Amino acid sequence: MTRNILLVKLSSMGDVVHSFPALSEAASKGYRFDWVVEEAFADLAAAHPAVDRVIPFALRRWRKQLSTGVPELVQFVRTLRAEGYEQVLDAQGLVKSAFITRASGAPVRMGLDRSSAREGSASLVYTRAAAVGWELHAIDRLRTLFASALDYTVDLHVPVTVNIETPVGDALSTTPTAESGATLLIHGTTWSSKEYPEVAWLDLVERLTTSGHQVHILSGSADEHARALRIVGSTPDVQAIEPSSLMSAFERIRTARLVIGVDSGLTHLAAVLGRPVIGLYGSTSEERTGARGPLAANLASDFSCAPCLRRDCTYAGPQQQLSGRPITPACYAELNPERIVATARVLLKRAPG
Repeated sequence: MTRNILLVKLSSMGDVVHSFPALSEAASKGYRFDWVVEEAFADLAAAHPAVDRVIPFALRRWRKQLSTGVPELVQFVRTLRAEGYEQVLDAQGLVKSAFITRASGAPVRMGLDRSSAREGSASLVYTRAAAVGWELHAIDRLRTLFASALDYTVDLHVPVTVNIETPVGDALSTTPTAESGATLLIHGTTWSSKEYPEVAWLDLVERLTTSGHQVHILSGSADEHARALRIVGSTPDVQAIEPSSLMSAFERIRTARLVIGVDSGLTHLAAVLGRPVIGLYGSTSEERTGARGPLAANLASDFSCAPCLRRDCTYAGPQQQLSGRPITPACYAELNPERIVATARVLLKRAPG
């Protein structure tokens, strides 16, 4: 049996993190992986101990810079073929991931069947395709796909322990306790419909600091940092963290006392790392992409149109308010800061001291 598999799972960051439990489970069966991933997430993918090699894929950059992008793409394909992979697993289910799967030259090409893939035509390049239900959580879909492709059984009722390594080595050798670090707020996300309203963050920060929390607000871009600075204002014991590398954010998350975040890759990472996490869900589904981890709690809006699964809020009803002010997206009117602080209090009591 071939044990070294080429994995194709490109993006987003949340997708990469959702792959970790499946990788750990497959590793317990003796499998190891090389991983094709978007270059922005190469360090994160390399942190998983079941991954021997990361092969960066940079289609967006290659498209913008054709003079250098085309030669790099050709070299990328040559690199894949030079390894002589016998099996490749496409866990993305897109046409572009299917292209990579086919370009690898592997005789055994595994992936999702037409009804299970995000782009059904991707299944045309696979020699083995698995049916995986859309009703499953993203992590469970991947665990099911890996098990089907690699011929082992999986019990989705049994959680998977994920142990992550990073290039910083000894700096991660100790396990943080619930008393270490700050309460970390993750407010940035790629969908505007997933953004918790700024006025609500202001109220939440005030309640947290009054309760004795030291609050740090983590941003991934200049625009997010500008919003973080507005939230901070002149509030003592609150700090806006300037955007830095992904692995720097990794370390802040790993040492956080508590993480409160919207549905984003960093929030999912915190959950997988075993930190106390509160995920905030409005437009997206807690059942399909809720934060998963030993100390993860998700708060979901029960607003009439939630979860809508839309990138932008299209609500056209009466203006909704939160913390006494009009808000958008409207669904977060059902997710007030008082509820979040109460959940934090319960969650921290469960965390190891």
